[in-house]
Amino acid sequence: MTESEYFKQLKRHHRMGSLQIISESDSSPEKIVPATSRVRQHDKNAPFARVFYVVDVDDSTRTQFDQGFQQARQASTRNTACSFVVSNESFDAWLLAYFEDIRGRTIPRDSVSEKLKNLGMLSGTSGKNIDPKFPFSKHDDARKSIDIIEFNQVGESTASAVPNLLDELFVLL
Repeated sequence: MTESEYFKQLKRHHRMGSLQIISESDSSPEKIVPATSRVRQHDKNAPFARVFYVVDVDDSTRTQFDQGFQQARQASTRNTACSFVVSNESFDAWLLAYFEDIRGRTIPRDSVSEKLKNLGMLSGTSGKNIDPKFPFSKHDDARKSIDIIEFNQVGESTASAVPNLLDELFVLL
């Protein structure tokens, strides 16, 4: 999964020791909040101050997102805020923004992945492995090259809330 690999490498690169990454194979918006409920409540580090569900638009419907957003609001407590971090159409759009200005464009998921493979930034049999030479430190440049949406929103074009998530994470450093 590209998302968890990105955040694991980002954690390592920026020495974010307190960041905990939980991968969930069933990450459809209406299923991810209940699927992570046990971890959120019983992990040795619980309660978490913030919980972020990083998802792609992919083939999910608006109804699935609305259900997920509602569940995140319901799962939020006085001590823990839960939010969705959506990338439209896929997380790979955020990765492409490191190399190309994609603001105001609608780029199909397959085209985004193909561009990243051609740049040598994605590899492996599934094409989901991020190259070790990926320029993680250039996230400030990437944020200037993509339309940014708020948490718990689905953008209309190729867009992502990942820059907002990075802002939250870097506050912890």
